[in-house]
Amino acid sequence: MKKRQVLTSAALAVVPAIAVMQGCGGSGGGDAPPTSTVAALQPVGVAIQPGPAALNDPPPRAPQFENTGIWQAAPTRVSGGSAYRSGEFLYQDYLYDDRGAATNGPSAPTRLNRTGRYTYPTDVGQYFENLADIVEVRLKLTDSATAFRVTFNSMSNPALVGTTIALGGTAGVLRTVPFGANAVQPADYFLTLRGSTATVTDAATGASVGTYPVTVDYERRQIETRLPFSVYDPRGRTAVRVAAAAGLWNASASAYHVPGATATESAPGGAGTNVPNPPAFFNVAFRYNEPNPAGTTFTRWRDGAQAAALAATVTVDGVQTHDLSEFAAVVDFVKLASRVDDDLPGSPMGVPSSGFINRIVSSRFETVQGVGNPAAPDITLHKPYGCTPDSLRSADGLTSCVPSFAGRLQPYSLYIPAKVPPATGYGLISDLHGGGDNYQRNPPVTPERTIGLAESGTGFLVFITQGRGGRYYWGGQAGTDLWEVTADIMRHYKVDRDKLVAGGISQGGNGAWKQALSFPDLYAAAIPHVPCPSGGTAYNGSNAPGGAGTFAHPMIDSLRHVPVIVSAGESDATCAWNGAMGNMAIRDKLDALGYRYEFWSFPGMGHQFAMQACNGISAKPCAYTFQQDFLDGLGSSLKRAVNPSRVTYVTSDALNEPMFGFEGDHAYWVSGVKVRDVAANYGKVDVKSHGLGLADPVPGATAKVTASDYALGQSISYHTYNRWSKTLAAPVAVPARDEVDVAAQNVAQVVIDGVRAKLSCNAKINLTSDGPTRVVIHGCVKGDLDLDDQVGCADLARANALLGSRRGEGRYEARADLDGNGAIEPSDVAALTQLVPVGTVCN
Repeated sequence: MKKRQVLTSAALAVVPAIAVMQGCGGSGGGDAPPTSTVAALQPVGVAIQPGPAALNDPPPRAPQFENTGIWQAAPTRVSGGSAYRSGEFLYQDYLYDDRGAATNGPSAPTRLNRTGRYTYPTDVGQYFENLADIVEVRLKLTDSATAFRVTFNSMSNPALVGTTIALGGTAGVLRTVPFGANAVQPADYFLTLRGSTATVTDAATGASVGTYPVTVDYERRQIETRLPFSVYDPRGRTAVRVAAAAGLWNASASAYHVPGATATESAPGGAGTNVPNPPAFFNVAFRYNEPNPAGTTFTRWRDGAQAAALAATVTVDGVQTHDLSEFAAVVDFVKLASRVDDDLPGSPMGVPSSGFINRIVSSRFETVQGVGNPAAPDITLHKPYGCTPDSLRSADGLTSCVPSFAGRLQPYSLYIPAKVPPATGYGLISDLHGGGDNYQRNPPVTPERTIGLAESGTGFLVFITQGRGGRYYWGGQAGTDLWEVTADIMRHYKVDRDKLVAGGISQGGNGAWKQALSFPDLYAAAIPHVPCPSGGTAYNGSNAPGGAGTFAHPMIDSLRHVPVIVSAGESDATCAWNGAMGNMAIRDKLDALGYRYEFWSFPGMGHQFAMQACNGISAKPCAYTFQQDFLDGLGSSLKRAVNPSRVTYVTSDALNEPMFGFEGDHAYWVSGVKVRDVAANYGKVDVKSHGLGLADPVPGATAKVTASDYALGQSISYHTYNRWSKTLAAPVAVPARDEVDVAAQNVAQVVIDGVRAKLSCNAKINLTSDGPTRVVIHGCVKGDLDLDDQVGCADLARANALLGSRRGEGRYEARADLDGNGAIEPSDVAALTQLVPVGTVCN
């Protein structure tokens, strides 16, 4: 049973600006204090930003991108491109692309959709399923040598990895890479680094011409060596070929480890039978020709060209080997010496600045290095498993908490539109991937989707995160990844923070719900496609695949100010249409709430992950044009709400993981929302400030259109669709008054920012709740000197320090003057002591 209670914010005699309902009976308690007491206090703005801590906190440290010693150039963090910066030439490679040749070896669990099929030795604690993964190669000139530095994604013992750098050479003149690498390419000299030693080999004769020390920085996973000009001097040359590749090193044989059929504890496998004399290299650098998702031949890890070249066979001097000629930079050492800064825009070697690009972000978390748990079950990282940032196993010890891609560095894709951004910056759309996919576009989903969304309106950046693996539903570290990527984009590109859009497909659609429902004040719109109604798939109306607290339906109320377009199949059993929590029920709830929405449902269509492309055949609607049209139709109203007069907000304790940097407990000018009974998962507040002087917008009538013109002219089974929609009239101004209505369900506390809500410390609070609920206007609590919305030991200590101060003095604080007489006296401290929670012991 709910009880309505009318209180002034000063309803508790010694603690003004708190309304408390005790159970269903409720009690205001006491008389209002003197007007002078109330007038002495003013609300204080709540210092909280839209979104979670993982988005708003300073970026985590990125050791692999740090410079020490002679190195100074900032990394590009954009894979597949090179730049001249601060007297250095640097190349950024792709992450987790270290699977070597496309053999016909078995597709091991550790493959994870990568094109190459090499497997690391089974000693995971040494090799991390990732030890030869190049992150960056850079070089610079010193007074007497060319310095080289190679950074790796993972590092244990540097003696387990060999890296060969090719220098110079003539196109078409193939030289054999030394130390049994089973590869050839043009070169004058080869420089091979392993452990603490680098060997220089004359490419024409195969003779060793010297050895030089290698320094290792374990913390930054970097190795460095210097090649004296007396051995090879590139100075004054404007076009020197430079190439590099890494593989595993066999110290006992002083040669590369060539993969065999099956990996052992210390030797790699995956050679298969279709590649004679398989090359030793797992990862090749300077790959400027890996197809991007705009084409039809791209691979999900941008490793297709590498895998094909390593598998292709050429015969040199009667030996079947593998030509790496296509992977090389051409370095201008004159430009390098003159310290010209040049990201090479428009050059195939340059840092991509538009279209599909891949970026690298450094995370707060690294439970283990490399590929941690390739066979982890779905939604392992969700809160119910009890995973922490450091835990290897779940609370019950039965399930791994280590994600598939566990390393500190994480990849993501970003599409940058061709159009010039407006002065306010591009909008930003998350387009989270479906289950089992990765941070690249899923091949069945045509590039029309990304390009169309990016070119909508004044332009949007569109990104996909890796999410630490295929199916973690953005819980735990996967959730942190989403917010760290968003923050990284905001730091490096001009983004209009009022135009963020939450989007995704299938599992990613559930991620879109998670973003917009937990942090609605961050978003201008949401565009989930075939979204799973909860974490996990196959909801059947009576189960909870991802846990009872992961459903979107109970949280849909949070979308009061977030326009949404949803698309779903009416026969979808994967991300269910039917059931009390299914997509049909979500549509019905959006309509009943009177929110702005559009909902496209396709009769007879199942889980149609990839909608039929337009292909230059069909007029709209086709592909995902309805999403683009929805965003365009919002026009100038495609802007996040900042200070709406009414805030409806639902939080789920099951989705809140503060240890991973995300906790949904605030929206707009409401914060500190605490669920009373966490076993019930969801808590809801509906707060209307009359101080803002706006009536609720009036919803229009529901419009429903049934048509059969989807992707006309093409052979598909879902031409027919139902389109439901509702719009809202603009809110009307009404006389403002110092009053707020609060309705609460399963909420123990809610804090109101009176500055933003235009409420005073004497505001009237109309509270309706199903149990004890504490409503606080921030800054209006007598005795709360540290402004944490409660009175505790720190406040008591501060009040003691203020004894003797009077109004008008710099030390005086009105919140410590409980009797309002203008002086802080022992009687005020005694009264404040009574406000400290019973049982608290203060020193």
